[in-house]
Amino acid sequence: MVPSANQGRIQSIWGDERMNTVFPLDTLVTCLSDLERQLRFDLEAYFDIQLDAFIRHIPYSSPKR
Repeated sequence: MVPSANQGRIQSIWGDERMNTVFPLDTLVTCLSDLERQLRFDLEAYFDIQLDAFIRHIPYSSPKR
């Protein structure tokens, strides 16, 4: 999500063409939160896992500054 004041747009590495359509920021946040919640539900159901228990076993390091 690329926010700008009270609007924003979605940018994706998978997009075939660049679109500069902007949406109200609160709508984008709500839609992305809903997407994340549904994706979590679908992944947990498909793989029969609990993501909270699974994710802690994935090594993570923050980007170097």
